[in-house]
Amino acid sequence: MALGDLNGFKVLNDTHGHRFGDRVLLEVAAVLRHWAPEVNMIPFRLHGDEFALPLPDVAGHPEADRAVRCVQTAVSRLTEVDGQPIEVSMALGVVTAPTTITNPPTPRAIADDRMYGDKHATRTHHTKNTVSVSQ
Repeated sequence: MALGDLNGFKVLNDTHGHRFGDRVLLEVAAVLRHWAPEVNMIPFRLHGDEFALPLPDVAGHPEADRAVRCVQTAVSRLTEVDGQPIEVSMALGVVTAPTTITNPPTPRAIADDRMYGDKHATRTHHTKNTVSVSQ
C-alpha cells in the first residue's frame, strides 16, 4: 500500500481558488487511473489532496519502489491544467505486508508516516521510504 499527498497543494489551492484545485485533483486522479494497470494498483482519494494506492500484487520492495517511481514521475509531468501552468508533485509512503497480516491499521499508519517522511525530505530518491511489515 502507498499513501500519497500532493506537495504544495494548499498554496496552489489558495492562489488559484478551490475550483481550480478541484480540477488539479481530477487531473491527478486521471494520472493515477492511467497508471493503475501499469503498476497494478487500485487508487482512490482519501480526502483533501491525499490518495491511497493499494498495491495488491506487489511482492516486495523492488516492485513497490518501481510503482512509486512511476506514479511520482507521472504526477510530476502534469504541467498545465485548464491552460494554467502548474508544478505538482506527490509524496508517497509505501509499506509492504503479508496478505495474512492480522492488524490492517498498522501498515496504513506506517505508510502514512513514510509519506510524511517523503514529503519533508530534501532528497530526490524515494526508495528509502519503503518498509516491510511482518506479523
